[in-house]
Amino acid sequence: MTRSLPRRCNSWRAVPEAVTEVRHWLIDRAREAGAAPPALEAIGLAATEAAANAVVHAFNDRASAGKIVVSAELVAHECLRVVIADDGTGVRPRPDSPGLGLGLPLINHLTDEVEVITRPAGGTEVRMDFGLAA
Repeated sequence: MTRSLPRRCNSWRAVPEAVTEVRHWLIDRAREAGAAPPALEAIGLAATEAAANAVVHAFNDRASAGKIVVSAELVAHECLRVVIADDGTGVRPRPDSPGLGLGLPLINHLTDEVEVITRPAGGTEVRMDFGLAA
């Protein structure tokens, strides 16, 4: 079967309700690309963790929420690339946090490849690649 998914992009305000919307939007894109059920589960869970990290950590020094931008595209015959980016403060330790949480290690376990980038202009970008096969 030939898989295709042109690059799709969407954005949300970085509020708790957006996390579920991001998850469902990405699962729908993965279904369009022909992802098998185990891949859909991995994509949904990793997306939840990345979006939740943006909501909880990226804007804690601001009075109002920023923006989460999410994209999905097929970059190889069997690989979906998901990017979750924010325009927040970047990756840095929080003084009220006891240490590294479980989100990034879980994302690393669920993806074929992951890259976390602090953008020079501000914000964080989490690039995740997922195999679509069962």
